[in-house]
Amino acid sequence: MFALPWAQTDLNKKIQSYAGKNLASTFEFAQKLTRAKDLQELVQIQTEFMQTQLKALNQQAQDLGDQRSRDVRVRRLDQVSLLQPLRRDRHTFHGARGLKAVSLLLTPF
Repeated sequence: MFALPWAQTDLNKKIQSYAGKNLASTFEFAQKLTRAKDLQELVQIQTEFMQTQLKALNQQAQDLGDQRSRDVRVRRLDQVSLLQPLRRDRHTFHGARGLKAVSLLLTPF
């Protein structure tokens, strides 16, 4: 069980998945380096690894950014749906000031 409320989010699961993939590819890279026969092959292995990793990291960053945007949109839609009943009954929360206080309570840190 996770102590943090966002620990089981799609974004966090993707981050964990990417971290595992990156670690595995780094380990594979290290193994290839140990099998290099000369300096030229070592440089070639390193160059290929860097190119592959930069492409992967770029794709991962794009994917994580897209996931974060989706999460924010969903969270805002959830907040709006929670506030709909409050907007109908303004007297309960003392008008606009009360709505502002409630929306601040629902806003993430």
